Amino acid sequence: MVEFSAKAIADLEQISDWIAADNPRLAAKKAAMIADTCELLDTFRDMGTAYVGPSRYFIKDLWVIVYRPTERGVYIYRVFDSRQDWASQNI
Repeated sequence: MVEFSAKAIADLEQISDWIAADNPRLAAKKAAMIADTCELLDTFRDMGTAYVGPSRYFIKDLWVIVYRPTERGVYIYRVFDSRQDWASQNI
């Protein structure tokens, strides 16, 4: 089961809105790709790189997904554009 924090949902909405301003079709494709990647993380919970405490991160294209494995799946903390200084952001 994939669970999203409120911040992760806001991140996804912001990413989608930003891309959609130029290309709505591409925004839908990128949103689907990020969702598929989150599902993949649910299947392979230790993918990615260890981060802070039990959290991990996984980079897909330009997007950094910060998550932690749980007993039931994965909990997505945040989704960042990798061009941001994402490591200094509050997770």
